[in-house]
Amino acid sequence: KYSREIQGAHGYTEISAPLINNKKLWLISGHWAHYQNNMFIVPGITKGVNATDAVQGEEAPEQYSVDAEDTMAAKPMNCPNAMMSYKRTMHSYKELPIRYSEYDVLHRKEKSGQMNGLFRVQEFRQDDDHTFVTPEQIKDEIKDVIAIADEIYKTFGITYRAEFSTRPDDFMGDIESWNSAEASLKAILDEKYGEGNYEINEGDGAFYGPKIDLQIKDALGREWQCGTVQLDFQLPHNFELTFVDKDGAQKMPIVIHRAIFGSFERFIGIITEHFKGAFPFWLNPYQVAVVPIRPEHNAYAEKVQEALIKAGVRVESDLTDVNMRDKIKKFKQMKDPYILVVGDKEAAENDRGAKQGKTMMYMFPIISLWIGFTIPAALSLYWIIQGVASTVLDLILNRKYRKIYDEEDAERLKKALEADAIEAEKERLRAEKRAANPDGITENTSKKKLQQIKQREQEAAKREAAKEYALKKGIETEEEA
Repeated sequence: KYSREIQGAHGYTEISAPLINNKKLWLISGHWAHYQNNMFIVPGITKGVNATDAVQGEEAPEQYSVDAEDTMAAKPMNCPNAMMSYKRTMHSYKELPIRYSEYDVLHRKEKSGQMNGLFRVQEFRQDDDHTFVTPEQIKDEIKDVIAIADEIYKTFGITYRAEFSTRPDDFMGDIESWNSAEASLKAILDEKYGEGNYEINEGDGAFYGPKIDLQIKDALGREWQCGTVQLDFQLPHNFELTFVDKDGAQKMPIVIHRAIFGSFERFIGIITEHFKGAFPFWLNPYQVAVVPIRPEHNAYAEKVQEALIKAGVRVESDLTDVNMRDKIKKFKQMKDPYILVVGDKEAAENDRGAKQGKTMMYMFPIISLWIGFTIPAALSLYWIIQGVASTVLDLILNRKYRKIYDEEDAERLKKALEADAIEAEKERLRAEKRAANPDGITENTSKKKLQQIKQREQEAAKREAAKEYALKKGIETEEEA
């Protein structure tokens, strides 16, 4: 939703295309030659075999071939479909730039050793975009893309650095076009970050054009390539894309491939570690948890939950007959930003008591602000004034008491760690004593106990001797021995 809102504000049009495409499309785009090994392919049927024929036995594999004309493949990227979407109609220079964003499912065949939780998957979505521009529009369009990246990464509190990747060995097209594209991107980076303030990766560009990669850093200091801006002169040429210029001549547009989040799965993994599971209020899967004190408060808890849902708040509740403290503990472990505890007082006063961490707060003033804009004007002013005043008071009290609670927590944590260290040292000493003296013999051990220990040792020696004798004589049972 957040991604769509930003792209809508910047003039993007969302499209959707088939997930499986004929091999012909990938041949035109060049992916069949450069990316075939990373694609999930459905081989076509060879000549002389009908699709309705039952193919069985040892000859079955021979009837299917990736060389057949009807071979299909799940798309690993959206590029060819975006080219076909543009090609459906004629375009004028007045329409450019045309921005096609896509959130379709993509499939890439990764090796099992490369799989890594959410960070590397075989099925994923990304905030893909293909923008069709004139040469004069390249600079402004890429600057706008980087401005979007700045806004998004700043919202998530994530820093990034830019990398410039140049022509690879298996590039497509002529060198002059590549030199022109690389010069354009370098000029943009120099203006945005300053010359020398970004890394240059020689030969690491895409086979169809140079690119700018945006490397973001996670909570562990690892870098991930999420955002990318790629300039492409090849695909428009391969798909014979054109637009009518000012002079009436047919000219070829230039394509900018763009992603900011990159794979949503990877980005979710990064921010989960970045926030340690405690997401900001607007991002948290559940923003509020409702906890009734006793079962007789469940009806009012449901009423509160319904009101929050209508206000657009993501809310969950626990109406089971479980101790209230256990419910609060559960929701705190789930990192819910606010926990509303409701009982007799709240039900009677139609109020809500909110617990954030260990500091009591009041959600009612905030809810009052929302309701204030939906009720008649005469009442709305009252709600708004009450909401602002109460919220400011909460912030002042919260700041005062949070420090107290933080200091108390720190002291309790220090004592707990010291107690754990003392207990661990005691256990280590006990373990050493047990290892050195497994029978527990001390100066105070009685004569009777010493005799019992000696007797057990003698009996054990007799049994061992009996076993050895039995083995020599071929005796099967211990009793006979």
